[in-house]
Amino acid sequence: RAASYGMQFLKQRQAASSASSGLVMGGALDFSGNLPDGEDPITSNNEDGEIVLPSLTTRQFVDAARKLRILNALRNPQVGFILTALQYDALTATGVLGRLISMQRPALASRLAVYLKLPKAVQLYARASKAAAYVQKVHKLGTAEAQSDTITAEKAIAIIQNEDDPEEVGDENSKRKLTLKNKNNSSMFRGAYATVAMAATKAGRPGVANLLLLLESSVSDKVPALISNGSYVDAMAVATLARDGDYIFSTLMQLEKACLATATNPSEITKAQSTFWQTVIAKLPPEAFHTLRRYYMANGGTGTGDNGGSSAVNLLLRAQRFTDAGATLAKRGMAEEDPREKQGILQEAARVFGLGKETAIYKIYTDEYVELLKDQEVIRTKYGSVDVAPPTTSVTATLVSVLHYAATHVREQHRLLGDADKIAKKFRIPDRRLWHTKVKAFSESGQWSNLKILADSRSKSPIGYAPFARAAIRGNQPASEIVKYIERITVAEERCDLLAEAGMWKRALEEAIRIRDLQRIHNVKANCNSPELQMQADQALGKLT
Repeated sequence: RAASYGMQFLKQRQAASSASSGLVMGGALDFSGNLPDGEDPITSNNEDGEIVLPSLTTRQFVDAARKLRILNALRNPQVGFILTALQYDALTATGVLGRLISMQRPALASRLAVYLKLPKAVQLYARASKAAAYVQKVHKLGTAEAQSDTITAEKAIAIIQNEDDPEEVGDENSKRKLTLKNKNNSSMFRGAYATVAMAATKAGRPGVANLLLLLESSVSDKVPALISNGSYVDAMAVATLARDGDYIFSTLMQLEKACLATATNPSEITKAQSTFWQTVIAKLPPEAFHTLRRYYMANGGTGTGDNGGSSAVNLLLRAQRFTDAGATLAKRGMAEEDPREKQGILQEAARVFGLGKETAIYKIYTDEYVELLKDQEVIRTKYGSVDVAPPTTSVTATLVSVLHYAATHVREQHRLLGDADKIAKKFRIPDRRLWHTKVKAFSESGQWSNLKILADSRSKSPIGYAPFARAAIRGNQPASEIVKYIERITVAEERCDLLAEAGMWKRALEEAIRIRDLQRIHNVKANCNSPELQMQADQALGKLT
């Protein structure tokens, strides 16, 4: 019985080997140049799903036969692509496929990709090229044979999917089913729809391109295809949804290029640029506006005399963003070194601030700063020195510089002090701030006589006399001068503290005892180095407690 099974197995194997040899010889000797549509007879499977090849030599023969079949198909007169076996090996199968597509032979390339079982991405590329060729072919047909955009798109999709014959697609129900199916499986064919859409655009079928791009899921392929189709708004929407800054920027640049291309002469360039800005503001998402603004600013938005800054300001003005436009001009003016140019740019910034209701306060500030720059220039010219009233953004700093300059120019002192008062009055400097500024400037520059004159002026000091006393103390002035200021202070506690700060411990102790302040008495006792005063402090504490 075992021998019977053995004989049966040998017969089956001999029959399979004979059948395999027949398939090999039949396929290898087929030099007609036609690639098989289905399974290759050279490598057909047996009933068990295994390739039956008698030996390694036969496998090598099969590979050679397959190569001969491909070379015969390529050298067909209708193709005209003659290759030797060595050239084929050097190009590789993928290279041959690409060459066929460039030779406008996408159908043969698609069959070759399936025949050689190339990667799915390569097969998809070949089918996309075939679909693109189909769209171009349909476009070249006469009016009587022309198809609608919907039918053409559905047939192109069928080619990409490799499921239906394009000529069999056409009824409305099948189109709806196919479209629904493609929408669900669009990620499997990333890039293919965009490739065919771009071909449809070149063929003058933008409707077909739009239908195909509805199914495209690859942003990197969909955005360029939409741009080539002139659908800049849709391209920007896709790029924004994907949060891809590179595609947002490239879409903006292509849109600007398209707008400028409409200008037939130099006089229309301004109008074309305005059209571009208006499109960005009115039709594109905010991300596009901010990207364009950042681009302009990066190209010199705060520099001097550049197109980047002017473009940024014009864009902001178009969008009625007066605060940002004025601030951009103001920054540009602050960076300008030439005084006249600086004033001119700042005046323009003030004008822009005046265009909006909410920016009126910024206009006032900018106008005042321009006036300050003018006054500083007048003072420098008047006294012939760059040390007085140097360019600065602070009115207080300007006052301090004028007052300091008066300390070294006694002959011009009266005029300088008058100019300082004029500046303070013009810019509505509060009295307290002005007096504090003068006290500080006089004490720092050693103008003690002017400090005394200020304290003895008819106007009552709005800051009191404590700042005068502290300035005299820190300036190491005589005790008699310090006491004059302290005596004019009405608050006893403040007088006591200033006397202690000046080191007048006896008078400070007397003042503390007079107001019966135990804490200040302890303070004098702890800080003075006089045993006599310490004894008096103990006696006073004993009486008060």
